[in-house]
Amino acid sequence: MKLQIWERIFEIELNSSILAQKIFNHLPLQLEVNGRYWDEIYTLTDFGFPLDENAKEIMEVGDIAYWVKSDGSKEAIAIFFWNTPAGDGTKPIPVSKCSVIWKIVSEIVDHEIIGKWDKIILW
Repeated sequence: MKLQIWERIFEIELNSSILAQKIFNHLPLQLEVNGRYWDEIYTLTDFGFPLDENAKEIMEVGDIAYWVKSDGSKEAIAIFFWNTPAGDGTKPIPVSKCSVIWKIVSEIVDHEIIGKWDKIILW
């Protein structure tokens, strides 16, 4: 599986969860980046799935996670390239729990140019 942002292509490993498989079944996806939270980028989605039982509050660098707002009004795919404001410099912490669905397994470089990216392609 692959993630492309501009010309940069990352190799991705699929999580074995049911939620990850449900979202995988929607591939390929072409999404627009809707925001940046330090070195996390996110793109709003409309899958309508709840978080799974493995949702957690602390991520790892390279995690790609599914997030649902507590009232269910928004959902997103978040990509954790490095730190977040609540993070400790080694592990990103999102605004609320997320379900990890995939993991970037290739080297993460150039994360400081995240703000310039506008399209994400997953296939």
